[in-house]
Amino acid sequence: MNAKSKIIVIGAGLAGLVLAYRLKQQGKNVTVYEARPRVGGRVQTVLVQNRQGGFSHAELGAQNIMDGGVATNILSLIKELNLELNEDAIPFEGVYYDGEILHQRNALISQILTKHDKPHLTIPQIAANCQNMQEVLTRLQLTPAQEGFLSFLLNGYEGIDPSLLSTNPHNLNTLIHMLSGGLSQVHQVAKSKAVIHRVSLKEGNAKLPQCLADRMGQSIHLNKALSDVQYTHDKKIVLTFKDGSNTQCDSLVLAIPCTVYRDIAFAPEIIASDRLNRIRGMHYGTTTKVLMPIQYPPGTGHWAASPKMGAFFNDDQKLLNLYFTHDDGKILFSERTFQQTHQLLRKAFPSASFNELPFIEVNDLHYVQYSEPAAKSWKKDPYAQGSYSGFDITLENEIDKRVDYNGTIFKPLFAPIEDKIYFIGEHATILDEIGTMEAAVESAERLAKMLSDY
Repeated sequence: MNAKSKIIVIGAGLAGLVLAYRLKQQGKNVTVYEARPRVGGRVQTVLVQNRQGGFSHAELGAQNIMDGGVATNILSLIKELNLELNEDAIPFEGVYYDGEILHQRNALISQILTKHDKPHLTIPQIAANCQNMQEVLTRLQLTPAQEGFLSFLLNGYEGIDPSLLSTNPHNLNTLIHMLSGGLSQVHQVAKSKAVIHRVSLKEGNAKLPQCLADRMGQSIHLNKALSDVQYTHDKKIVLTFKDGSNTQCDSLVLAIPCTVYRDIAFAPEIIASDRLNRIRGMHYGTTTKVLMPIQYPPGTGHWAASPKMGAFFNDDQKLLNLYFTHDDGKILFSERTFQQTHQLLRKAFPSASFNELPFIEVNDLHYVQYSEPAAKSWKKDPYAQGSYSGFDITLENEIDKRVDYNGTIFKPLFAPIEDKIYFIGEHATILDEIGTMEAAVESAERLAKMLSDY
């Protein structure tokens, strides 16, 4: 690969943009094609009118930069681009509503620890004979409220239903920290109290992909959904888009969710059928997010949850983020969902005033203003078809393996093919915390370094 080699990146999410930006810095000939009318992928910032009359920045997708742990890669990039951060530490305190009774989170954890006082020993022993994380929860013999609470937390944080989560060390550690009173390994109990370290961009997380896109100039093409990938006789890669146009390149970088591979035809010489089927088979979260304007006295609890929905405050405490974890694409039109949501909000925030439902489905654009509760179904989104990936049972232990490819570490499933086809994205990270903004950036920075060494 040299300065004359034409490189095409498919996908202008964080991973695709970071890689393209680094390659351009190296003087390489790189072009980005994006199916959406905007950059950012599963980062989407909008403005929602709060009950004080102003507009609050809000995230319909990736929200907390620190869900990626120390987030070295993305924080370094943000500093490099001179972007400003919002940062706070929020007590991990809230309530769980089982449909009849409102349970304090601290009480539920104390009850569980009475029975399982050494989760770091108990969980690995139980998991040794389990096929998935739901089986682990069941064998803990918890009450329905305790199991429902942990099931929601696992689903919400790891991205997919516990029945689809593998019993790999990462998922077990997440459950252990939940049983210890925290949320995960990167959001642990500190000084006898669990705290969520929350960091986002002051002007919304979409500021990062937009800033990267600005530096790419005319090298980004929007509204270009890929449909077909083939080789020519002289090993050029031919890309055909859904609008009928096509182009060629020497190297191809796929910076798209695994779910989207189902909509693209790949010649077997590009990606072998077995490998392609395993990529397409990865599970992604089925999440809908709703931004609900609310007026509520601060300091009386950070979040509330039910078996399939959680509610937590926005950065400025003027919006609730309603997080539905089992969305089949129909939640936005379900009267039952409206009723259950209002029931939880009235129970958990009794003195609050909030906007009435139903929700408004957002446009696929950044910084649009909405005067009503704004909603985004990532399951219905044609260019995501889910929220984010987790360590799921489909690939069993394969997702935990690593290989050395020309001195750079990759997951075997996402290792380069013939120095021509490359894979990046939050699913392709070699970090423990997949499904995060840090994971997406890490995968891109790692590949960019490898290509620069060439």
